[in-house]
Amino acid sequence: MKISVVIPCYNVEKYVSRCIESVLKQNISKQDFEILAINDGSTDKTLQILRGYEEKYSHIRVINQMNKGLGETRNIGIENVESDYIAFLDSDDWIDQDYLKVLYSLAEEYSLDIVNSGFRRPKPNGEILFQSNLLDQESSFFTNGTAWGKLYRTQFLKEKQIRNRISAFGEDIIFNLDCFEAGAKFKTTEYIGYNWFINDESLTRSSRDEEKIVETCKIFYKALCETSAKINSYYIILYASATLFTANIGAKAFKELSKEMENISKERVTQKDYIKAIFTYDKGVAFKLKMGTLIYSLSTLTRITPLLGFLKISNKVKRK
Repeated sequence: MKISVVIPCYNVEKYVSRCIESVLKQNISKQDFEILAINDGSTDKTLQILRGYEEKYSHIRVINQMNKGLGETRNIGIENVESDYIAFLDSDDWIDQDYLKVLYSLAEEYSLDIVNSGFRRPKPNGEILFQSNLLDQESSFFTNGTAWGKLYRTQFLKEKQIRNRISAFGEDIIFNLDCFEAGAKFKTTEYIGYNWFINDESLTRSSRDEEKIVETCKIFYKALCETSAKINSYYIILYASATLFTANIGAKAFKELSKEMENISKERVTQKDYIKAIFTYDKGVAFKLKMGTLIYSLSTLTRITPLLGFLKISNKVKRK
């Protein structure tokens, strides 16, 4: 078996068929790939839909489990495949018809541990909000920190014992940084074949969620700051700015989180790192990320970051 497509599923009865159908339509032989769909304690008809596909197609397997969260579910996927490569696919997203073929061909041609590819961001009405423009350089691997949109060599993940080790926001970023620290050979392609769907239902929250959001962001940032010196401090600052400025929280929670992040990073990021980040220019980093990193660096140096919460126009920042 060449490729296993691992799909964690939780309450996605409206979207999971589209996701699975996109894999079934891949322009490679069905003998070359399998689908491992993992139902993570869904309370809707997701499991029923998955069982229907499993009965119909011999190269689809379903695992049913109590709810464990996305990271742990991906870990279970890694443990339950024997294929050459693993591709993670979120259950409300879908892939283009040539997605697996393109990524597999690159992995084999260059003997890669990871192939990193771009994505587009479709809205429910079909409009494309934006798409990534990645360059084949190291920074593109860091700034495109998702587990989806990539092809991983299974043997590499298992031999290096790389798994999702936090259950919080940014778990896939830490996963990829662990791959980098373990010496993964990777390549980024400009090809775009992954569709990261804007699912309004998964983006809504109530004010009661703010405490949980702040806590998960802190867990992520602590793990980030515990990475080795192999990870350039610029990327620590970049992820800090992205975490803080896009967190779906109000001004008060923003102030709390910014102070906690500053305390967490004291031993990992120095004033010199922030100054250097202000003047860093990297073509592989998207403009918005560059600007966010610059603003965060300036505000941290001048100690005004907690005051930036008032700039959040509303609590309706969309995040998946």
